[in-house]
Amino acid sequence: MDKKTDWGGEKMSLRSICNDCCRVVCNRGRVLGPGSACGYFIAIKGQSATSHSQVENGKKYDSGKMRLDLLPPAALLAIGSIMTYGADKYGANNWQGVEIERYEAALLRHLLAWKQGEKNDRESGLPHLHHMLTNAAFIVALEEEKNGLSEA
Repeated sequence: MDKKTDWGGEKMSLRSICNDCCRVVCNRGRVLGPGSACGYFIAIKGQSATSHSQVENGKKYDSGKMRLDLLPPAALLAIGSIMTYGADKYGANNWQGVEIERYEAALLRHLLAWKQGEKNDRESGLPHLHHMLTNAAFIVALEEEKNGLSEA
């Protein structure tokens, strides 16, 4: 992800997500967001992410845990933009009460529009790829809930 942002008068590239506080961090190791719980993040380009607790405390045993730091920040931000749009339009968490088939149909509509060269959805103005990713996330969540696999 190479999205440029202005934070405190400096231009930075967003690069990763902090292992401790799950905030987006930049290429300089700063956590982007006021009042962050962890302060700084140590990351070396091309190597796996390291949270500040691993440096300060010496060791952190987290083998077997999901590596959420490997999730692409661009994808998380894409889902967040669509979720924000949906919350404003329909209400927060309204998606949970919609039939899974509606999300399958919406995903296919966005895919076809994108395949035909349309980058952004006409109604929302947001990218079709973002809508597809969010619809896929809804399908996964609803399928897991239906099959008793959901942690929530």
